[in-house]
Amino acid sequence: MDYFESIILGIVQGLTEFLPISSSGHLEISKAILGNDFSNKESLLFTIVLHFATALSTIVFFRKDISQIILGLFDKNDKESFKFSISIIISMIPAVLIGLFFEETINSFFNGNLIPNLEIGKMLHTNGEIIEFHTADSARKKEDLSLEAWAKRFDALLEYIRLVYTPSLVVLGGGISKKYSTFKPYLKANVKVKVAQF
Repeated sequence: MDYFESIILGIVQGLTEFLPISSSGHLEISKAILGNDFSNKESLLFTIVLHFATALSTIVFFRKDISQIILGLFDKNDKESFKFSISIIISMIPAVLIGLFFEETINSFFNGNLIPNLEIGKMLHTNGEIIEFHTADSARKKEDLSLEAWAKRFDALLEYIRLVYTPSLVVLGGGISKKYSTFKPYLKANVKVKVAQF
């Protein structure tokens, strides 16, 4: 991979990170289009470096907001800022604890391999709407669609995903997953779907 291709991937990462789509997914697609000749470890390292650069640019862009959050910790007179800053810190604690104490357990689920994934619900529909507002069970209820009519809409989404991402597996969650056995016969897209276990 030459410098030009690296710059292209950097642009893809930068543009997609702040959109409601998977930056990692589009990065992997771009690598494939450009003829990625990295080994798995090299590809992962390149992705990590790009994400690190994105994080740095985000810190620079939101530096004023971040400084206000930090200063809010020491300004007990401004109760709203103090409460907001504490809430952010508290929200980070579960991720830190899980990373510290359950790293080996999590790795054991995937045999130490990174599993590429993306969240379909945050993709954009052709009409510019976030896809989950169009294809979620809430959309079926709101538009009073029959299960068959909704399934055809979902099937079209699966076919689009198959053409663009060629996924090995689509995990279906949410309330509609409980009805999967009922609407499964209406699905024609050649995509493996598995219902999430809760």
